[in-house]
Amino acid sequence: MELNYYYNSRWSAEQTVAKGKLMGDDWQRSTKPPHAAPHLGGSWFIALDDRGPQTGEIEVVVWGQWIREKKKD
Repeated sequence: MELNYYYNSRWSAEQTVAKGKLMGDDWQRSTKPPHAAPHLGGSWFIALDDRGPQTGEIEVVVWGQWIREKKKD
């Protein structure tokens, strides 16, 4: 299964998981997981299978806070 990652605010991620559909505006899509993705504006993410949100109701595979380690000088 290939995953697509969507980045947004904590509120949007929590509401999306609770309601089973994308909630909020400004979702940023990426094929890269949180540890490898560039900063896309949201501090939280959800991961969906490759069917994505086009089907209306969605099943979130995983979700959480976007965490990225800072590079050491």
